Order: sequence, then structure tokens, then C-alpha cells
Amino acid sequence: MMDTNTMILLGGLAIILGCLASAAYYFARYLFKTEDEIAAEKASQVTIAAVPEIPTLNQTMRGTRDGFWGKIQKQFVGASQIQGPELETLEELLYTSDLGTTTVERLLDSVENQLSRQDKKSLDVVKSSLKTEVEAILASVPKMGRSPFENFGARPKPQVWMIVGVNGVGKTTTIGKLEHLAAQ
Repeated sequence: MMDTNTMILLGGLAIILGCLASAAYYFARYLFKTEDEIAAEKASQVTIAAVPEIPTLNQTMRGTRDGFWGKIQKQFVGASQIQGPELETLEELLYTSDLGTTTVERLLDSVENQLSRQDKKSLDVVKSSLKTEVEAILASVPKMGRSPFENFGARPKPQVWMIVGVNGVGKTTTIGKLEHLAAQ
């Protein structure tokens, strides 16, 4: 009959041998796969499709441009001059295009006060005036540099960042990431 120490020793040895056998089994299963397992693994792998062509900014903004300028075009076709009711319509179009009060007033002022009566008869001149004024507004916005965090600490607070993009491209996610980086 075996003594207690020998039984404990044999029990421990059995446990160790069992663990080693189990490890060897799983290791062998990982390294030595059957042809069916290899075929199933290949079938489950995702293939990368061809990357679609990235549209240019001009192509991306076509809908916005056509929408904004298209609305103006539709409203004023056949108008002999843009004044009175036409200016109210233009003001409404600018507000419904999500422009702020200050910007709308500045754009309307550029049409009302900077254009002559003759200029107001031409929709192209009015559009050109609006475009020039929008460019002047955007040119006055301070640029961030190569990185949004370049000289971040030296800039006055609070800061306003304009994030632009069509629906579903990740603007909100990017804003969250920028906020996290700015907080660091």
C-alpha cells in the first residue's frame, strides 16, 4: 500500500501531465489545421473592395452650391431689379440657409448700399457681390495653421472652430476627439 506522500505526489503529477496534455492538444489544433478548417477560415476573411474615388471639394459642395445659388436664381429670374420685396426674399433665403443675423445683415448691406441701381438689375452682379462679401467674411477668420493645436495655449479663449461636412462623415465624432485632445 502507498503512503500519503506518494499519493499526493502521484496526484500532483497527474494534474501536471493533464495540463501539459491539454496545452499540447490546443497548441496542435492551432498549428495543424485540417483542409476544411483552412478553407472555412479563408472563406470567412473579409476581402477589401476597391477604394472608391474621393470626390473633390468642388464635387462635394455641388449640392450646397446648387441649393443656395439655385434658390437665389429661381427667386429672381425675371425680376427687373432687386429691391423692396426682392430684398426681403433674399433676406429670407439667407436666413433659411442657416446664416447668422450679423452675416445676413452684412450681405444685405453689400447688395443694398454698395451696388448701383444698374448693378441690382443683373442677378450675376448681385451674386458676385454676395460671393465677394462671403469671401471677405471668411478671409477675416483667423487660420489655425498646420494643426488645430498649433499655438493652442497662446490663443484667446473661447475659440470658435468651424467643422464642415455632409451628413454621416463623422463631424460629431471628430469634434469629440478634438475636444479630448484640447483638454489634454
